[in-house]
Amino acid sequence: MNPIEICLHAIGEKEQCLLPQSVRDYFKDLVENETFEFTIQMVIILNSLSLGSEFYNQPCWWTRVLDIANIVFTVIFTLECVLKIVGLRFFCYINNNFNLFDLVVVVAGLVEVVNGGGGGGLSVLRSFRIMRILKIVKGAKGLQRLVR
Repeated sequence: MNPIEICLHAIGEKEQCLLPQSVRDYFKDLVENETFEFTIQMVIILNSLSLGSEFYNQPCWWTRVLDIANIVFTVIFTLECVLKIVGLRFFCYINNNFNLFDLVVVVAGLVEVVNGGGGGGLSVLRSFRIMRILKIVKGAKGLQRLVR
C-alpha cells in the first residue's frame, strides 16, 4: 500500500465529502499524474526566479510586474492546493509535510494578496515560497543524494 492508500484506509468513512466518488477519483488521478507534478515543479522554478529578481531601487514598472506575478503564482498554488485537497481528501492531504507546508504558504499568500501586498512582515512570508524548491529536490533522487 502506498501512503495515500494507508491514509484513506485509516480514516475510512470518517471524512465526509459532498462530491461524488467519481469526481474525487478524477482529481486524485489528476494530482498524482506526472504531467501535473512536472507542471507544478516548473511553476515553482518560475516563482523562485521571480522572487529572486527583486532588487534595491528597482523601477516601479518592475515592481508592478512582480506584484502581478505574485498574484498569478498565488492563484496557481491555491488551485493546486484545492485540487489536491479534493483528490486526496483533506486529512490525507495534510498528512504529508510538504502539502501541509504548501497549505500554510498558500494561506499566507492569500492573506498578502487580500491585504494589497502588505510589505514588511507579510512580504517575508513570500520568501517561504522559495523553500518550495525543496519539493523538487524531494522528487529528484540524484539531488537527494547531494543534499544528504
